[in-house]
Amino acid sequence: MHKLGYRNTDGYLAHPDKRIAIFVGDFIDRGPRIRETLQIVKPMVKNGSALAVIGNHEYNAICFNTLIEGENFLREHSDKNIHQHIATIHAFNNHRDEWYEYLEWFKTLPIYLEINGLRVIHAYWSNKNIDFLKYFYPDNRLTQELLFKSSDSLSTENRVVDELLKGPELELPEGNKFIDKDGNIRGHARIKWWHNNSRMTYSELAFTDEIIDTEIPESILGMIELYDAQSPPVFFGHYWLNGNPQILSSNTCCLDYSVAKGGYLVAYRWDGEQVLSNDKLTSVKVLK
Repeated sequence: MHKLGYRNTDGYLAHPDKRIAIFVGDFIDRGPRIRETLQIVKPMVKNGSALAVIGNHEYNAICFNTLIEGENFLREHSDKNIHQHIATIHAFNNHRDEWYEYLEWFKTLPIYLEINGLRVIHAYWSNKNIDFLKYFYPDNRLTQELLFKSSDSLSTENRVVDELLKGPELELPEGNKFIDKDGNIRGHARIKWWHNNSRMTYSELAFTDEIIDTEIPESILGMIELYDAQSPPVFFGHYWLNGNPQILSSNTCCLDYSVAKGGYLVAYRWDGEQVLSNDKLTSVKVLK
């Protein structure tokens, strides 16, 4: 934030030229300074020097801490889920009241933003899914109704929220599986939805280290909502990219470059342009 020109003003960071920062979610769970991160972001949003969208980790945290009946929670307290959340649990071990305040704040964060020719989402801009929310949940927040319905694996809300906050997945050809970063064997892979070629192979579209050069059948590719090259620029996070930060296409930019694993903390300084440029990226290399 300092590199971008933000300075502490009355207890929160603000830009002297009244620029607004927009955070793309996932403030928690990876560490190592989760509480300190929230202590920066929330005051900025509260005082108008920043906006933020909710990420899947904030959504998971809300579900993990929401009782449904007896001692059951919307998100099961399984060993896997506890392990994913353990860094946050430790960070707020002696600050429970503060943590519950953040959980309530997470519920106020919009799921997506459309502002003056700019789009922001945590993982996947899908016009179909966002149109569904606009019609049925125009508040664009995680209301109690949306929270509970999205936790039902058989509901439309579950699919919509899951895709927007985690990204769509593609079923791999029969016999093709891979082990993800958490050691799980998977037959589905997240996709690079910002690609919009009419013909692609699985290796070009799917997030997997496995080489699958088979061309995706048109019947399958036609069912996937890829981002149109003529649409407004969209910014997102989520994908743990590696290497030097760069825009993905002329109108798509991922800002997640694995900062919690010694990668880069990345920002794009947007000034209204509809064609994005690598020259507008700013990054800081994190030293562990």
